[in-house]
Amino acid sequence: MQKLIGKYGLAAHLALVVVAPPFFSPAVVLWLSALAVLWIVMEPSRIGFEQLHDARARVFSTMRRDPVFWLFLALVVVAGVRFANGGVTLAYDAESASWSVASPHWEFLPGCVDEAGFPFFAGIVAMFVAVAGCRHALGRSARLAFLLVASSLSAIGAGTMLAMCDMGSSWAIAASKASFEHPVFFGSVFGVHLSGAVVALYAAFEHRWFKAMPFAAFALCGNAAGLFVFAPPLVHCFFASAAIVVFLYTFVFARLTLLSRGEFKFLVVFGVSLVVGAMVVMGLLGDAFLQARVEPYVTGVFLSQDFMSLRSLLSSVSVAIWKSCPWFGGGLGSYAMELGFHAAKDSWAIIPPAQSAPLNGYLMLLAERGIVGAFLVVVPALLLVGFYVRALVAGVRRSMPHPAAWAGLLVFAAAVAEAFFTATPFTPGMCAAVVSYLAVSTNAFPKEK
Repeated sequence: MQKLIGKYGLAAHLALVVVAPPFFSPAVVLWLSALAVLWIVMEPSRIGFEQLHDARARVFSTMRRDPVFWLFLALVVVAGVRFANGGVTLAYDAESASWSVASPHWEFLPGCVDEAGFPFFAGIVAMFVAVAGCRHALGRSARLAFLLVASSLSAIGAGTMLAMCDMGSSWAIAASKASFEHPVFFGSVFGVHLSGAVVALYAAFEHRWFKAMPFAAFALCGNAAGLFVFAPPLVHCFFASAAIVVFLYTFVFARLTLLSRGEFKFLVVFGVSLVVGAMVVMGLLGDAFLQARVEPYVTGVFLSQDFMSLRSLLSSVSVAIWKSCPWFGGGLGSYAMELGFHAAKDSWAIIPPAQSAPLNGYLMLLAERGIVGAFLVVVPALLLVGFYVRALVAGVRRSMPHPAAWAGLLVFAAAVAEAFFTATPFTPGMCAAVVSYLAVSTNAFPKEK
């Protein structure tokens, strides 16, 4: 693994940038992003018999002509403006003896709650650097190394959180409860990297990275356990379904490409990794926790009537918040404060006191960021999907695509589905992971020589 990271240093560092936002402070994320820029400038992947200076010239040329690069750079600028435009907080008017939500410093620009602006800005910078690197600076094997390192680092994060649960950490235990009072789940990020781990395991067989095989198996084990423990069963369905589809396609692809019955070796390592992950979870967590997680699969009821009633009520409140400030919304991180002023008194019999977000990420996007903010999220996503579809149409005509070509699309679809019920897909860490995988998948289709 050390030799692999040494050979694919840029891929490894981009993987660290993608995994960092949920686990590290914003200052560390910015520092890692700055180092990644130096990697992209100095050591991009060389294609064929390219010299290093030719590779640099190619990367600069393709970036300069890429609309995704400039659009994501604009997102960084907007996130910086939002970070600087704080001031959204609860304010008390002594004359009228009433409370209200204060406007940001400049009302005609996107604003935020003071403590929400910096983490979001750092996450957007990480996303911009990761997408630029994955789209332009990584070669074929470097993209697979990126998936291997990213999924392994994510599994280390999952393992650390599981160990903290066992040691009684209140923060980790709260994350394992996956309460819809705060519908932002670490498990969703692990679900994204679970699909990447499936492809990384195949890549270890394909490129004969035998010393890295334990890390690929650990990535499967850790991310599967992290998804199960730190996300509710509803979210399991989305990302586990994506990982299963990736696995089935990868097994068929391995049957056609690997020698010496390599597909069955792949199947054995895959199965053993999941079994080990299940054993770890059963060993660390109690029977009550396991029963609560498994019960929806037995009864077939993933969404109770109470959940749907609460979701409908919060959705109507979110629309009311958006209508009060349609263009820029109430401000990033302001939903919990706005909820107290827009929900009717009798609604609090249903709404939990600690509710911090609606059970619909799209409506939260409108409520906090308005039409302008939603536009700045939807357009880059549609542009990335457009490039993916173009690569798909051209690639499938040439030969059977590599499994890495499908992982990005499937995790993107899972995130889109999850956003109807949680706010996780619009967090910086989740966005960085999903768009990076989509960028890797776009370049994974067969190309003309």
